[in-house]
Amino acid sequence: MSLEIVKNIENKNSDYIKLLDNFSINLSNNTLTFFDIQNFFKELGEYSANQFLNIEKAIKEFGIDKRQEEIHLKNQKLFIQELAFICSFVSEDINKVKVLLNFLLYWTDLEIFKQNRALIMQIELIEKGMEPSVAYELTNISNEDSMFARSVNKFINTLIKNNNELVDKNRALNDRIKNLEEKIEKSKSEFYLQVDNLTNLPNRSQGIKTLELLLSKNKENSVGIFLISFTNYNQILEKFGSKIANGLTLTLITLIDSITRSDDIIYSMKRGEFMVICPNLNEASAINIANSLLDKAKNNSIIKSLLNEHQNLDINIGIALSDRYNDSKIMLQKADFNLKEAKKEEGSSFKI
Repeated sequence: MSLEIVKNIENKNSDYIKLLDNFSINLSNNTLTFFDIQNFFKELGEYSANQFLNIEKAIKEFGIDKRQEEIHLKNQKLFIQELAFICSFVSEDINKVKVLLNFLLYWTDLEIFKQNRALIMQIELIEKGMEPSVAYELTNISNEDSMFARSVNKFINTLIKNNNELVDKNRALNDRIKNLEEKIEKSKSEFYLQVDNLTNLPNRSQGIKTLELLLSKNKENSVGIFLISFTNYNQILEKFGSKIANGLTLTLITLIDSITRSDDIIYSMKRGEFMVICPNLNEASAINIANSLLDKAKNNSIIKSLLNEHQNLDINIGIALSDRYNDSKIMLQKADFNLKEAKKEEGSSFKI
């Protein structure tokens, strides 16, 4: 469901950018007619009606944090009010039409590049088990004027001094608008750089941010972290190939997910190593989780089938609890130390 909602939002944003691109080209060529402008307002209305509905559905479906919802409602209200105001005085006059383009460039940066991106990131994190409030804290983006929006507006104001200058600088304006599409793609890329491409899990940097946030908000309750290593990953990769190694990795993630709780979150630290962050975890529960994972991995039929019983899957676990080390760096160092100690033992084991 999340992929469909995200795809709908991204598709509508792509339609909006193309619409803005075509409008800017006609504006820079000085070929806009009154009919073109009225039709453009109609298409903007259709875009906003559909996109605002997509965002409303996403907010309800995933229980998005109220603060993020309020930002979208504020931006949507601004869009409707400004368009209604601009529509009341815009005609074929190029010096008035450029006010519309100025606003739309500003709003593109404000809503599409910032808040829609933040919303999509929150959906992905909530899907992986994170609380909406925590997802908001990790991804919220300032709704203030950005340097990009201000620089574009300044560029447009300077560019459209009169019709002759507008035609002369046609290429410069077109290049600037084309950069809007590139910025959208860059925003997508920046998000996917935060996710492991094989497992689709958030990566190490996201895990550290979450740990720091939980430690700051859960001073009275212990937070636990597990560093889980598929210790003989490289050996199996070399012996059986990437297909088997990747299959074992995904199977291990499924096992981890099955024995952890609903508010525990799994992160990919590096190939063959994962971190699980567990709010409100005591030592007894941590030991139970570790034993359960080792037991399930040992007896899992999929793992046995993939290895054809020619080799065991070695899993080692290092555990740290915040009631002993209430600092993210120290906790990670302790978990890593315990993981190294566990690896010294033959076969699968854990240390806490």
